[in-house]
Amino acid sequence: MLALALVAALLVAGLTLFAGRVSGAVPERTATVTVGAGENLWTLARRYAPGVDPDAVVARIRELNRLGGDAVVDGMPLTVPVGGNFAGAGN
Repeated sequence: MLALALVAALLVAGLTLFAGRVSGAVPERTATVTVGAGENLWTLARRYAPGVDPDAVVARIRELNRLGGDAVVDGMPLTVPVGGNFAGAGN
């Protein structure tokens, strides 16, 4: 019984830590950024909206830029949601 309680407590603690890393709403503030070499929508989502579910941020990037898929190319300008301490040009 004690072992089961310990496993349950560790599971709850792990889920709490995970939820704290990826949570929150997609930021409403946006900025126009340029896709760099080797970047994709998920790397941009994690860079400009850290701590937010990257799938939700990618969906918003697609919506903001009217993208039908995931394809981006180096040098392409994109409007992305930004959160945290991002200090670039924003809306």
